[in-house]
Amino acid sequence: MTHQFNLLPAPYVEKMAERHLARVAGAALLLVVAALAMMSMAQTRQLGQAERVRTKEQTRNTELLAQLKRLAPVRQLTVEIGGRERVLSAAMETQVSWAATLSSLSTTFPADTALTSFNAESTLLAFGAVPPVKPGDGQRVVGSTSLKGYSVESFTPGVERLLQLLDGVTGLTQPRLQVGAVELMDQLPVTVFDGTTFIDGSALTGRFADGLPPEKDVALPRLGAGGPAAAAPAANRPQASK
Repeated sequence: MTHQFNLLPAPYVEKMAERHLARVAGAALLLVVAALAMMSMAQTRQLGQAERVRTKEQTRNTELLAQLKRLAPVRQLTVEIGGRERVLSAAMETQVSWAATLSSLSTTFPADTALTSFNAESTLLAFGAVPPVKPGDGQRVVGSTSLKGYSVESFTPGVERLLQLLDGVTGLTQPRLQVGAVELMDQLPVTVFDGTTFIDGSALTGRFADGLPPEKDVALPRLGAGGPAAAAPAANRPQASK
């Protein structure tokens, strides 16, 4: 069995213990300082990255605000176009195709009969509160006509035949004719008549019933972060009518 004995003086032993404790404390302090330094460097790096991201987002936000300001006239124009399209579509709901009605009347009118007066009017109000008549609805009355004329024939077959033919004119319904006296026109006897008819829903144009067609020839400006793009090619620009 081996025994060890410390022959150093007690004060010296205490000083050595204090120095050892001081070295351990210093090493621990250095480790703590190093850890704090590393944490500080990491936080600084994260802060720098966050600052760069913030700067980038601020720049993008500024660009988007500038682009929104440039797009404001286009947005206003889009709103105005949409409003005008709705107004035009609503107005077309009550539009009577007078051209189709008169064309059908001219092709139906017999050669031995002539009109001296023809008046027609629609009773539908544009943008009225009452739901409009659907195009092609022959049961709904949308207007009336009054007509005057003469036939070189007598009532039968002249005026009577005209009465039957008027019932087949597009847009006209329930024709009524009154026969007047026989008059002389260019030394020839003619039978004068006057009458009325109703105009039904088959005379409506039905245009834009499903909305206005898309305007494919109109190119809206495309804006990017750098500003407006180049103007559309001349072939795509709408031409002004002369």
